[in-house]
Amino acid sequence: MFCENSVYARYLVQYRISTGRLQGRLFNFVYDPLAKEVRTLTRFEGGNGIEPGGAKEGPDIGKARERIESALQSGILEWLPDRQSRAGLQITLIGVHSNS
Repeated sequence: MFCENSVYARYLVQYRISTGRLQGRLFNFVYDPLAKEVRTLTRFEGGNGIEPGGAKEGPDIGKARERIESALQSGILEWLPDRQSRAGLQITLIGVHSNS
């Protein structure tokens, strides 16, 4: 369950393989301001699983961004543990939204 003021972010991370083709992966995250944690999602889930009664004001975007970017870096390290593979990564923020 996520609270009403959760912040969602989707990133596309790509790199070139030895044949010159692009290889990539989508990363989906949700920042829950009540729990102050970021969770990785396998896909975005519309309005399902949203728990009413979140914080009265909107989410702290600065904290959300900092924690989501940290989770992204961890996800990339798990996905591409070889430093050579991570050279020249293209990281694109595809979308970000809040359900507040």
